[in-house]
Amino acid sequence: MITQRFNSQDHILTICPEGKITPEDIQGLENKMDLLLRKYGKLNGVLLDLKEVPFWNGFKSFMAHMRFIKAHHKDIDRLAVVTSKHFLGLIPWMADYFTTADLKYFKENERNLAFIWLRDETQEKRKVS
Repeated sequence: MITQRFNSQDHILTICPEGKITPEDIQGLENKMDLLLRKYGKLNGVLLDLKEVPFWNGFKSFMAHMRFIKAHHKDIDRLAVVTSKHFLGLIPWMADYFTTADLKYFKENERNLAFIWLRDETQEKRKVS
């Protein structure tokens, strides 16, 4: 399952994957992303909230996830990964091969810092516009 929340003021999408991720979960995320992009344009940031270790529910789920990344990796400026699982802190390093977004890892107790980091970029862009 993937829970999504969007902050329309800052154009930040929070994604919370839990348990086994299915192709339908990825399709739901892609539908949400497409809707947001049509309405707001490029997103300023995504907060990937990893409270637990998500797993793909088979190869089809993995491939759906890879297609999603390929289709949307240029649609965000920043990706904040928030988790208490230290090894998941490697996600920004690994994801750097798949996206042009700025990536940063935050510990679970630093969730507010992650939002501040994502919002700072938003505010800088608005001053320029």
